Amino acid sequence: MMRVLIANPSVGLGGAEFHTIELARHLSQCGAEVMHALERTRENESLFRTANNGISSLPLAWHRTAFPQEEALRQSRVLRKAVSSYSPDLLIIPLAYPDAAPGLLACAADLGLPTVVIFHLARKTINLTDLQLRAYARALQSANIHWVAVSPWLADTMSFLTGIPRSRITVIRNGAFQSDREVADLSDRDAVRAAVLDEFGIDPRDKVILTVARIDTQKNHLDLVTAADAVVRLRPDVKFVWLGEGPSTAIVDERIRELR
Repeated sequence: MMRVLIANPSVGLGGAEFHTIELARHLSQCGAEVMHALERTRENESLFRTANNGISSLPLAWHRTAFPQEEALRQSRVLRKAVSSYSPDLLIIPLAYPDAAPGLLACAADLGLPTVVIFHLARKTINLTDLQLRAYARALQSANIHWVAVSPWLADTMSFLTGIPRSRITVIRNGAFQSDREVADLSDRDAVRAAVLDEFGIDPRDKVILTVARIDTQKNHLDLVTAADAVVRLRPDVKFVWLGEGPSTAIVDERIRELR
């Protein structure tokens, strides 16, 4: 049986974290023994309350303190100890942000363990520090570390930021995992669209702008509310629909009420 260790440096709760949980479940369903290690924080507390997530709490997170060298050394020590006790055949490092794992990358390069680094998010304006760039350069020297990005744009961006040759970054898009929930019959799309528009009280002739995202400060819904207000004043036939939930829901709702 293959043993897989997922060393997750995230401190938050969003798409990358949920996708990693689904990846762990899928690997388990395929017969692998999976240990998903993630530091327990206030933001991701709910993940640990769900028993079937199978997450172990280890201090792997990157906290962006004033002492990055110590943070990197801590990550490296914790990962080395986890590998020693668990003896995995494969290491997976999911990165919600590209600056979050210098200690993990350096340790993976030293260990020589087959490793997959998955890039979930990035922006070209991020400034990686010398410490972080050195960790990427060190990891690039290992033939056992493989790089994955969830989109072609992200692969291009990570190559630009880190110097990883674009040819070494494989693009594997995030899939839609099969759910036990009831799925709407979309064979008659016009009927489904009409029913949804009716549910929201939207005229079929209106233009609909749909946003699907967690309602969190990171997604910046408040700026979108301001922009939407300006648009609908000029174009009353435009309707904005937001699908999602999150910690900023009440704040966004209050802002919408203020503008009405």
